[in-house]
Amino acid sequence: MNLNLDLQKRLSRFVIVGIILFLLPIQSFSLDVDASYNVYHTSDYSYLEICLHVIGKSLQHQDSTELQRGVEFLIVVKDGETIEAFEKYKVSLDSIFDFQNLKRFKLTEGFKSIEIEAVDLSESTNKVTLDHKVEIRKPSASNYLSAIQVFSQVDQNPLTLGISKSSFSGEFLAFNFAGPSLNQLWCYSEYFVDQDVDRYLSVSLCTGSYKADVKTEIIRQTIDKIKVKDLSVSLNQVDLTGIPSGNYHIRIELIDRSKNVLAHSYYNFQRSNPIQDLSLLQKNDKNFESSFVHKLESTKLNYYLRAHFPIAEYSMSGVLNSIIKNKNEKSKRYFLYKFWTDQSIEFAEELFLKYMKVADAIDQMYNSGFGYGFETDRGYFYLKYGQPSQSITVTDDPSAPPYEMWVYDELKETNQNNVKFVFYNPSLSHNDFILLHSTCIGQTSNAEWDVVLYQNALSETPGAGFDGRSSQDNFGRNARQLYNDL
Repeated sequence: MNLNLDLQKRLSRFVIVGIILFLLPIQSFSLDVDASYNVYHTSDYSYLEICLHVIGKSLQHQDSTELQRGVEFLIVVKDGETIEAFEKYKVSLDSIFDFQNLKRFKLTEGFKSIEIEAVDLSESTNKVTLDHKVEIRKPSASNYLSAIQVFSQVDQNPLTLGISKSSFSGEFLAFNFAGPSLNQLWCYSEYFVDQDVDRYLSVSLCTGSYKADVKTEIIRQTIDKIKVKDLSVSLNQVDLTGIPSGNYHIRIELIDRSKNVLAHSYYNFQRSNPIQDLSLLQKNDKNFESSFVHKLESTKLNYYLRAHFPIAEYSMSGVLNSIIKNKNEKSKRYFLYKFWTDQSIEFAEELFLKYMKVADAIDQMYNSGFGYGFETDRGYFYLKYGQPSQSITVTDDPSAPPYEMWVYDELKETNQNNVKFVFYNPSLSHNDFILLHSTCIGQTSNAEWDVVLYQNALSETPGAGFDGRSSQDNFGRNARQLYNDL
């Protein structure tokens, strides 16, 4: 079992059941928008509430201050072929953070089709269309319970967060996904009863997705007596602490004293909780307690874990971050144990020690004084892809900061040949090289990388870089030629 410095034989990746499904990275190549649709009733009319969530990083020109940043929405509600309601509006942004907003439409009874078009204001081709159908029907005259709207956070101030209700504001649970940082949800519903008899509202967290006539396990439940009013609202908190990754649903029921269900609503969602998943796996693994990871020094566990970012699946970065921040030492040891026993049960310890010998060497080689050497761009890619087939370091170009070029004749991970990386050190600090350009799939790519490299020297020659697309030839300015010759 050889694990040399260039890592020619790449380590296979490991999968922890129940985690990967929920932690796959969202790499949007188009505008990423989610919407929730909820119908509510008053004594006089019915209305549709549409909540929209936009992933800020899916907007183009994120760093541009010259172009308008934001989204233009067009919402059309149709009754058959007739347009019953529509609205076109823009949301301007001064940041690239996710954002939410809310629109309400008063509607008549019947089946409605909804079309939503969202267009990136800075790039009109970056757009998405959402379609949905709802039924607006007159509620029961005796017992009414609305659909459930689930919030990831709420605030008592109705104007603080994106979705404003009468007595609070909130952020709805986008994409029906409850990530590791969410330990509680808030469930909003509206109801009324017209008889002066005992009525109760039951709120349950249940396993699996909701299916009619299929009995599921109730994990947590609250039952509260309600008062007879024309219309009431309920905002119930659901505790997710200790709930492992999986599919779940929240069920709200309007019941009588005999627990007969008078009306009900449900909401399906996915939960990700990698720390809890690891804990459950650990309890059922009989070999863990006698494994090599218990010989590792406690003070070095986070160092070992941070060294694994380059070779772990990208989708596991959230798991690693959570484990590093968590104070549970056993979960740290179990991650390392699980990773290496998934490579080889027999040689797990040997593989770990050989890998850490490489990581230690990279830490020394590329240490910049900030973090570890394997956390710098060069250190990360060295561990991830191995020793480059060729490399060139230039420190004497009078028109550019120090730069370094790597080429890999073959990268099996991306199924590419002749893959190039360009690093440079604009700060001139020790070992502070950052990735400027790469032809590697999924990494930073900048066709005008040499313009950036020589940007502080463009004025040396009249007309240099005038078109912003190329740097002019000058004494010692041969980075592009070196790059092409690799």
